Amino acid sequence: MKNLLLLGFALCTILTSQSQEVLVFASDRANNAVNKYDENGNFLEVYIPSNSGGLSNPQDLVFHPDGTVLISGFFNDAILRYDFETGDYLGTFSNGYAIQGATRMELRDDLIYVLQWNSNYKVLRFDLDGNFVDEYTNVGVFQSIGIDWDADNNLYISTYGNGTSGNVQRFDQNGDIIDIFGDTNMIQGATNIWFTENGDLWAMDYNGNRIMRFDADGNHIDDVITGVANPEGFAYLPDGNLLVSERGADKITLFDPAGNNLGRWDNGGNLSQPNFIRVWQSSLGVTDILAFGELFQNTIGTNFRLASDKAALVHSLALYDLSGRKVAVDWDAERGVIQTAGLNQGLYLAQVKLSDGQLLSGKLLRR
Repeated sequence: MKNLLLLGFALCTILTSQSQEVLVFASDRANNAVNKYDENGNFLEVYIPSNSGGLSNPQDLVFHPDGTVLISGFFNDAILRYDFETGDYLGTFSNGYAIQGATRMELRDDLIYVLQWNSNYKVLRFDLDGNFVDEYTNVGVFQSIGIDWDADNNLYISTYGNGTSGNVQRFDQNGDIIDIFGDTNMIQGATNIWFTENGDLWAMDYNGNRIMRFDADGNHIDDVITGVANPEGFAYLPDGNLLVSERGADKITLFDPAGNNLGRWDNGGNLSQPNFIRVWQSSLGVTDILAFGELFQNTIGTNFRLASDKAALVHSLALYDLSGRKVAVDWDAERGVIQTAGLNQGLYLAQVKLSDGQLLSGKLLRR
């Protein structure tokens, strides 16, 4: 039923969207507000006004499959819900558990994962109706603030560690702790973490003013980005470039996928102590979606097969998750099959470039 809900929302988005649109949401943390930008960094509006719904110290934003927006606030003991189109406050989302210092959130397998900075520090899970499910991890992670999963579905949680003793801790699929991951105890004050498509872990070091890179075994490779003032939030644009919020510099900086600095990205609007960024991307127009649908034999499943008479037309393809981050897939060009065994269930945006240069885009539902 929930997969059908996801698909229904995707189809509504597809049928009502007449042109591709990219929106970027960033916290104006010091003012308890959220801003909206276009993909080029131009300020559009104050999306969530200051203190709307009692929002206090916003920490993260998640796009709910029903079309609403969820926001965590450090001083809110529940996740708040807002209208996607207008930003109007719709009420409290989570129930059944008083969250203590909510930081990051992620939507995965029809569950909302929420990190806690305070109390017992355990990772919480809520269902899509906002009901408390469980304390997922068997131990708490002190001042937890970053979350991601590897290709084996192990969970990684970062601890800020008072800015002096940060690290990344690894948990198995049951939520039981495995270890401190590799060399990550080198991090002074870890904030956000994420795996790139080649399996490397990137970790923001808030107090070290850098972004560190570790390989899949946890070995420190390098400081891939340096000279960033208290980095805390990140998101990838559809073109693969990386946005980093510099909380200590009141700005968002653009980097290419290799970590080269492309300059300040945000243009206009008040932005004070930004600590999260989220990218939302619509589908293309109806005509392009129909062409995209004709390109595939199926758009729901685990593996996605191109129509036999269309496979030779494809020059390249890329797959993105709902945060706009490019994900790794096994693309068998000869057979015309996208294999997604390593991906989580949910919606993904596929962009297909044809041999004539035409670019098609549409949603695939990984079940």
